[in-house]
Amino acid sequence: MSQVDDKLRLLCEELSQHRSQLSAACTAQFVQHQQSMARPAAKVPLVHGMNDGEGLPDLQAILAGRALRSSADRKPDKSLKEIETLLGLPDCVYTSAGVLYPQKNVALLFQPSVEKSSVAEASPWDSGAFGRRYRLKAEQQDSFLTTYRELFRKYCLPAPQYREYFRYYVATYFGSFEQYLSGQKSTFSDKLELLKQDSFGSRIFEVRFQRSLPVSAGTLMAVFVRDKAGNEDWARVKRLLTTFEKEGVHIDFYSHNANLHRRVYDFIHSSLQATS
Repeated sequence: MSQVDDKLRLLCEELSQHRSQLSAACTAQFVQHQQSMARPAAKVPLVHGMNDGEGLPDLQAILAGRALRSSADRKPDKSLKEIETLLGLPDCVYTSAGVLYPQKNVALLFQPSVEKSSVAEASPWDSGAFGRRYRLKAEQQDSFLTTYRELFRKYCLPAPQYREYFRYYVATYFGSFEQYLSGQKSTFSDKLELLKQDSFGSRIFEVRFQRSLPVSAGTLMAVFVRDKAGNEDWARVKRLLTTFEKEGVHIDFYSHNANLHRRVYDFIHSSLQATS
């Protein structure tokens, strides 16, 4: 058994122990749902959200360059860099397992198979939410930061092993896969009580790729973007998107009054139903 497989086994055993400590209802929920969650946990796409600035320069660069690069390579984010440093993370491309963050208005959905060609690892929560939960700051003592860095690393697993843990984690704490997928609060709280936080990021599996993620018809499943008819820069972006659409990628030009998060949820839910 490899070190990763051994780590997966120990984390699953910890979930089992926590279910028995929580309640009989938690155990009963797990028994009822863990089999039915196997396929969606394995097949759920990866979601990267962003915002459409004037002329969508970031999206245009991603589509033209056929690569989604880390924020450090595109537009450095000071607060993100601090969390990466505190938790010992490399420059990453951040995605989530099946859920779009509420404040985003552009969504790129990637096929789960992209994990086979790119180095990826996941944690049961957003790294920023973890940092806020423990109030991690650069000026804190090294021993304090080391303790919480090790705690964070304890729950990180590479692809594809993380998807098995993801299945058991969701079956333990959420009443259904749909409850997780829609970003709702969990039915039960996790051992570290991050799920008790009133934080969207504490309820999603964060999947991180080192430095860049390839963007092609083979990796990209769908793009959701607001229609900006009449904008000259938008015309160039639309031409790029049309090329991807011809290659088989689902492109959704949604209107300003549409509910993007509902559209993404419905698309993912339907795609999972189609593969069941």
